[in-house]
Amino acid sequence: MSQALLFELGDSTGTIGTFGIDVANVWQVIEPLALKEVPLCPPIVEGIMSHGGRIVTVVDPSPVLGFTPQDGEVKQVVIVRDETRPLGNMGLKVSRIRQIVDMSAMQGAELPTGPYVERAVQSGTRLIHIIDVVAFMNGLGREFGSAPDAAREGVTE
Repeated sequence: MSQALLFELGDSTGTIGTFGIDVANVWQVIEPLALKEVPLCPPIVEGIMSHGGRIVTVVDPSPVLGFTPQDGEVKQVVIVRDETRPLGNMGLKVSRIRQIVDMSAMQGAELPTGPYVERAVQSGTRLIHIIDVVAFMNGLGREFGSAPDAAREGVTE
């Protein structure tokens, strides 16, 4: 990973934290025009939207990462790209885009990470959790019952 897009997750009480994903996994950052609610979906699903002729499911990553859900409307969405799931378009609800940084300039931080956090780094006094996009999307797929089948994961019985 050479560069990461940094963003904040947060709610009305403040910022939950700063997170990042490899820019190779970022398709686009947008301000959505309209989200359509999807009945009977888990609460982390904020809705769906059309983008570039494809349906994008917008989720709140906070609960999946072990934090409280973000409240308020979706103002910015990071649309992620996972080459192993060409038909799976996922958008992450973020409260604020920070910047793109060179990861080689970041110091590693010795912190426990969750199942979807690849590593923690530090920039000055700011702690940044780098999300493993493939693991995150596979985790969501398992939650929604659409995980890749065993053949796609290279698992044989």
